[in-house]
Amino acid sequence: MNKDRGIIKWLPFESLVSNKTVIDSILKEKNKIKKPVLSLEQQQEIEDTLIHAFYEQEKIMVTYYKNG
Repeated sequence: MNKDRGIIKWLPFESLVSNKTVIDSILKEKNKIKKPVLSLEQQQEIEDTLIHAFYEQEKIMVTYYKNG
């Protein structure tokens, strides 16, 4: 009589799923880009560009840093 063990035979692989999430999070952290440090001149240039675009009703593309 062939008796299937069902889910019991797959329990050792359950740990692999949690390892996969840990590995994914490590790789995500590794690929993050550090937040850039802007000089006062760079900050002023960005501010001037934003103010100019606002008053002239021009469209601009803004790229910002968000947690890597």
